[in-house]
Amino acid sequence: MRSEVRSLRLCATGALAMVSGLITAATFLSPSAGPVRWGVWLAAGLALPSYWTLSLALRGSNGFFFGVFLGGILGRLAGVAAGIVAAWRFDPSTVALFALSAAGALAGLSIIEVYFIGRQNRLPQ
Repeated sequence: MRSEVRSLRLCATGALAMVSGLITAATFLSPSAGPVRWGVWLAAGLALPSYWTLSLALRGSNGFFFGVFLGGILGRLAGVAAGIVAAWRFDPSTVALFALSAAGALAGLSIIEVYFIGRQNRLPQ
């Protein structure tokens, strides 16, 4: 059972990294996609720890799991807000591209995260 959870976590980490890498590779096709690339990288940097903490808290009590879930949401919001502030200080004209790419990538990566959390939840205890 432990090896199943471990292999599922590694598979999820690989899937999140692969999707982030594919999106990043697609941004290299456009010469002006720097803010999009940074938004995707920020989203990947926020999604991976969020997935791991949820995965580790899954078998805990409901209060603990939902505390970790809420903390992950607040952490992502704080991370995106810090990224927007940094983009604003660097070049205010890129804030919209950065924010939209970060939000879109987080939404896409969250779908992958929910899929793997659901699979882990269905494993026998």
